[in-house]
Amino acid sequence: RADVESLFQQEARETVSRVLGKGDGLHGRRDLAVRVNAVSTGLAADDLQCILGSSHLPSTLLLPKVEEASQLDYVKDQVECALGKRQHRLELIVCIETALGLLNCRHLLEHASTASQSPLQLAGLLFGSDDFTASIGARRTAEATEVLMARQQLVVLAKAFGIQAIDMVTIDLKNEDLLRRQCAEGAAMGFTGKQVIHPSQVGPTQEAFAPTPAQLERARRLVQEFHQHQQQGKGAFVFEGSMIDMPSVRQALNVVEADEAIRGKPSSGQ
Repeated sequence: RADVESLFQQEARETVSRVLGKGDGLHGRRDLAVRVNAVSTGLAADDLQCILGSSHLPSTLLLPKVEEASQLDYVKDQVECALGKRQHRLELIVCIETALGLLNCRHLLEHASTASQSPLQLAGLLFGSDDFTASIGARRTAEATEVLMARQQLVVLAKAFGIQAIDMVTIDLKNEDLLRRQCAEGAAMGFTGKQVIHPSQVGPTQEAFAPTPAQLERARRLVQEFHQHQQQGKGAFVFEGSMIDMPSVRQALNVVEADEAIRGKPSSGQ
């Protein structure tokens, strides 16, 4: 991630320009996201001008500390004006990092979902745990019970609107056990991914959010059998001793889609 949210604004923008200038060969099949400053700082306009003026655009923008729909409108207007007739679609990840942001999150999502014709499309919610903890006056703990409700609420909101839910960062770089535990908790709660702040965190995080070979193989067989029953006009069916209905099928599809997203390969189960 090329990070514009920095004390060294101009240097950061120059770095972003160099990274984007390398074009598609830089990131291959990977998505490239650029985080800008919050609209409330007054620095987002220059950040967006730097990014959107590049000949090669990122796939995603990360917008921090979103609290009001007007902030989404500001970024959308900047993107539409800068892109003009360029045929490029940008995804937007909204960062929820304050109590007000979480309180207004449903309204933010409803507002963003009305901009279906915009080149900037909402793709996910990201939970900023440390800023959120500070905003409510809580104490950050390894158990993270102080943000449990907020994390669960963010997952529900994201899934209700069909977008990704990205979990909090683990700031203790030397504690791999804590990283793995928090990854497992996030995956079990329904998060589709997790923020990382160091290359050493990438492997354990992908491992936690990727389905195991056994889970993937079972999910593919279940989806395949579902399609067979669907073609025969049948509804619920028994699979390996369990009654399968649409919620079970959706869970299996989630497993297959998670594997595709992480490993970047087509599925034979759909």
